[in-house]
Amino acid sequence: MKKLLLISLTIVAFTNCAHTQWLNLFPINHLTYYSENATNKQMLILDSLLFNTKHGGLEQMNLNDFSISYHWNGYYKIKSIVADTGNSYVYLRNNNYIGRLNPSTQEYENIWPDGLQNRLKDIDVATDGKVWAVTVFTNKIAIFDGTKWEEYDYSQYSYNGFNKINLVNDTLAFVSSGTSQFFAFHNGVFDSIYVHSDVKDWDVDSNGNLWIAANSELIHYYNGTATIYDETNTPIGTNKFDHIKIGSDGHVWVSGVSKKLLEFNGADWQVHSLPSNYVNIENFALDQQNHPMVITNDYYQRQVYTFDGNSWTTHLMPFYPISDLKAIGINNSFNPPTGFFANDEGIFKVNLNNFSILDFKDTSDFKYANKITRFTDYDPSKYFPSYGTPYGVYGLTGFKNTQLPNLHINHIFYNNGTYYIATDSGLVAYNGILYNIINTSNSPLPSDKITFVTSGNYCDYNYQNNGLYIGTDKGVAIYRDAQWIVYDSTNIPIDNFNVTGILAPCPTEDTYISTLGSGLIKISSDGTYELFNTSNGNMLDDTLYYVKYVELSECGQNIVLGTRQNGIIYFSIWEPDQFNYITNYGGVAITSSTMAVNGSDLSIVATDTLNYLLSPCGIINKASINRQLKWFQQGSLLYVLIPENLYGSGNIKLLDMLGRVVIEEQTNIQSGKTALNVGNLTTGVYVFRISNGKKFGFAKVVVSNYDQR
Repeated sequence: MKKLLLISLTIVAFTNCAHTQWLNLFPINHLTYYSENATNKQMLILDSLLFNTKHGGLEQMNLNDFSISYHWNGYYKIKSIVADTGNSYVYLRNNNYIGRLNPSTQEYENIWPDGLQNRLKDIDVATDGKVWAVTVFTNKIAIFDGTKWEEYDYSQYSYNGFNKINLVNDTLAFVSSGTSQFFAFHNGVFDSIYVHSDVKDWDVDSNGNLWIAANSELIHYYNGTATIYDETNTPIGTNKFDHIKIGSDGHVWVSGVSKKLLEFNGADWQVHSLPSNYVNIENFALDQQNHPMVITNDYYQRQVYTFDGNSWTTHLMPFYPISDLKAIGINNSFNPPTGFFANDEGIFKVNLNNFSILDFKDTSDFKYANKITRFTDYDPSKYFPSYGTPYGVYGLTGFKNTQLPNLHINHIFYNNGTYYIATDSGLVAYNGILYNIINTSNSPLPSDKITFVTSGNYCDYNYQNNGLYIGTDKGVAIYRDAQWIVYDSTNIPIDNFNVTGILAPCPTEDTYISTLGSGLIKISSDGTYELFNTSNGNMLDDTLYYVKYVELSECGQNIVLGTRQNGIIYFSIWEPDQFNYITNYGGVAITSSTMAVNGSDLSIVATDTLNYLLSPCGIINKASINRQLKWFQQGSLLYVLIPENLYGSGNIKLLDMLGRVVIEEQTNIQSGKTALNVGNLTTGVYVFRISNGKKFGFAKVVVSNYDQR
């Protein structure tokens, strides 16, 4: 029985599971094949762990179209997944338990009894349904017959404990130890069979042929004889032997990290090269026909390659958004530009070039990481930004929450060495040493409940007169040139002056204020104001969650607003009376609660139920930050599959990795794909981009012109 270790992927077959959205760009190191006998359906079960952290889960992928059909939360720090072919179970192992999951019914139970010692290292399942497990410290092999566990002590054979088990048949298992010793276990008896250092992976067939991938060597051991394969008698070249699988036909498949798989039929070697030169193999499995399925990583996206015996087919791993975002932070000074996304699980650190997850932190790493209300705007932190919670500020070195007048944090803004912290009982300015509190007792603030704070200085450090803009639940106070200017209901007669956002006059000449109930306020440089709300017919929704400035070369300079009931509003700063509304996407109503701007490229909009990628001129894609267009190359032609929402007149660009346009065409697409002649381009990675007004799609493509190699 095959299985997965560490961060893993199992192919299984189960039906009729509801769809749950999730982000799936975690590293996938191991996979195995499974097919449900009763229905002959084939599925992937993905362990979507990130760096072996608490965040994780299982995803069910349909192998017919490689779509995710179900997600199970709550399976943490999984180290092994084994699919039981005969009984339609999936067994999950971490260091402390073995769980049995029925994906068809979603029933789950822990079958590892409390009385047995923990520190589980590996599991396998026999064809008779018995579960075999090995532990360290207590040095035991344990076998579960469905009702009880039976233990066998092996401490006299391996001081360091066994770390892997593979079943040869229902009564014979091969196990390996931490010191690279191999043993056969049969009817309670251990026999030492082989020793080799630097073991990367190993497998055994039903006849007891042991194959070991050992970096620069491949070892075949059988009946006391070891045969060594290396670069002198295999086509491995400079690659390494990292992963190994034995097919039911006896063929041995091995891979390193490069794009090649090697197949050995007992006499001859055959090389199978993946269609892309720019991928690294993470691992592979063999299906019922002994055809490989390969998981790769090209550092931009993860893909599944399937082989039918003659040719390869590429399947992009599906992307699903991080759901229910509470806060977004962006740092464009990082390389690559980095986004921070917080929900009730923790903090996701994301590469904004390709929207792959770089890291994840939960409450075991950062206090109240699941309760974040706000990341610090323009935080200079090197790795993770500081953040606010209902329980104070965290992630800010040297900061003491005991100095706060109130622990509920509404906003944090960093500018020129000072952190401005908005609380329910005043504004705190912290410069690393001193804590200065600004409230109604020492300033003309309209209220002590500070809801927002910003400055125009961050836009142009040479222009120092924009001052500090402080929003409260009863108006705005501006501190500039040692003078206070206050706007509240006494000089701007509105019913609800609860400020949710302020766009200071940089780069615009006007100040824009979003409110929670009275629409948008525009204050000109001469102090006059203009209201945009439902009462004067200029707004469809008076409840605004934020106001942001976004600029793209294709769409100009725009102001973007998020509303409670009417989606996203955007308008040009040159045409402030012409509002554009995005109220739903794909039939789903939009409630936009927060947003972050990625500077020169795209903006990320968080909603109550979905996430969007936004340009100033409209929504690009729902729940598809990384759902790139599919593509393939035949000869000199690069084909890109175009969805229906991008049909019609549009612009196509192909850019190199320096951002230079190498191909540009105007097109009118009426069918499902378009073709570009790339025969004159140098082999390498490019970005394909198509736009038709308010929507665009993109794909990171690899052009392979073999005659240039």
